[in-house]
Amino acid sequence: MGGSYRPLQPLVLACRTCRAPMFWAKVASTGKNIPIDAAAREDGNIVLIDHRTCTVLGPDEAAEIPGRKYQSHFVSCPDAKAWRRARGIPDSPPVTREEPPCPSPSKS
Repeated sequence: MGGSYRPLQPLVLACRTCRAPMFWAKVASTGKNIPIDAAAREDGNIVLIDHRTCTVLGPDEAAEIPGRKYQSHFVSCPDAKAWRRARGIPDSPPVTREEPPCPSPSKS
């Protein structure tokens, strides 16, 4: 087998509303998925552990860590509010439909 080794890269997608390139990664400490801008940034606060997992750094940590850092797409997306879920509000109970009454058997 020839060729060179290439590390796995995140799957870059387009945001469904603003169409900017982004990818999803799971935050190692919480297990939650977050959208991340595809372009690395000097002032970013997210570091990839591997192509699917990341760590979110505090402001002091981010300034000290060299290398590729990223930013949450929630920061740059003009439609971010439409995608955020409300915090502290329990999920609504499932909607149930009332079944129509069964028709009476007809007498013929």
